[in-house]
Amino acid sequence: MRFGVFIFTVFVFSILLFGCSNKSEYERKVQEGLNSEKEVNEIFLGYEFGMSREEFLESSWEMNQQQIISGGVNIVYLLEDLKSTVSLEFYPQFQNGVISKMPVSASYISWSPWNEQYNADELLKDLKVYYEEFYSTTFSQVDVPGIETTPWISIEGNREIRMYKKSVNTVQIDFIDISKAYRN
Repeated sequence: MRFGVFIFTVFVFSILLFGCSNKSEYERKVQEGLNSEKEVNEIFLGYEFGMSREEFLESSWEMNQQQIISGGVNIVYLLEDLKSTVSLEFYPQFQNGVISKMPVSASYISWSPWNEQYNADELLKDLKVYYEEFYSTTFSQVDVPGIETTPWISIEGNREIRMYKKSVNTVQIDFIDISKAYRN
């Protein structure tokens, strides 16, 4: 009888010790994405993770000639699929010569302090719905280290899309290749 109680106690203690993880919800989601071995390189406008700097510049030049985007150091794309035009300003970060992250600053061009429907809180809601449909994904609010507000994130394979309010009129959107960010 005592031996049975001892085995049961060891079993319960083992479950508690090894079953509970110190990883945050965000770290678990990143690990699930990496473990899936699914490769999702699509960012937007034909930009992809793994694109070389030269490919990025050539693609940007072509879209600039077609007046799809404008700019150089900061590229601007006007997204017209929401209730008002959204200015998306971006320029990728490269790791080992290829795109590993695409930080995007988004704001409604109709924003002003008296136009509440165009503030960052509203834009964040609108972008969440838009990107869920566009990428056929779902977003969840998860605490992420280094970000004061709780962002909306979607992780599919190696691609993380992270969105959060940056200021009264701006939403930060980060497209991150987590295979580069968390495996190196």
